[in-house]
Amino acid sequence: MHTVQTQGRNIRFYAEYLTQRAISYGSTKLDYVRSGEGRLKRLNVEKGLLRETESVQEVIKALVKCDVSVLAPDGRMLIC
Repeated sequence: MHTVQTQGRNIRFYAEYLTQRAISYGSTKLDYVRSGEGRLKRLNVEKGLLRETESVQEVIKALVKCDVSVLAPDGRMLIC
């Protein structure tokens, strides 16, 4: 039963992460996971640095909630 509860929690957290990632994309028009490398270094405040930094922080907060150390019943590592 513990494994089922853990998986349910992980699925919920992963869904929250994906939702936050979609919200971030909606506000920045950029998926930082796939193509955002170095972008924040080049932005200034006038071009949206604070808005985009806040968006990235929200995605990271959602991702950190995922428990990547949980093992499936067959011993495989489960990601979120």
